Amino acid sequence: LFGCNHALLPTATTKPQNSRTCRQHCSTAKKKDIHCLNALSERQMQFWEDVESGLDEIEGFYVKTKGENIDRIREFGKRARGEIPLEPGYAEGHEPSEEHVVGLTAKPFWETSENSDLFPWASALEEKAGIIIEEFEEKLRRDQEMFNADSVWQNQ
Repeated sequence: LFGCNHALLPTATTKPQNSRTCRQHCSTAKKKDIHCLNALSERQMQFWEDVESGLDEIEGFYVKTKGENIDRIREFGKRARGEIPLEPGYAEGHEPSEEHVVGLTAKPFWETSENSDLFPWASALEEKAGIIIEEFEEKLRRDQEMFNADSVWQNQ
């Protein structure tokens, strides 16, 4: 499994650490007067164990066929499990989370025509938007009774 599986519980002499964890850092936490608190449930630990075993297979594929690694994905997993600290904020008011992925650009909307090198698949998808919408609306019409009947109170 993953280290000690503890979350940082700050004492009066430490600042709050949100949900950061001290997994693999318990001796450091003790030196900094931070007490440990169990953070991940057994189910979460099983989830991350399954993720890691799946990543081994995926990494082999990327290394072998593309000469690429998945270090950013592994780092994301470590941060999400609390094995490494959160990234510092990038600007005033920015509060990074345990789901931070290094190298991704946060942007509320991407103009695909201006970034076609980043989204080479977008124009083909946009060309098929009408078909996708028709299929979705048809699916909704076919399943409308199923969705309407999931609660006797829903239609009153």
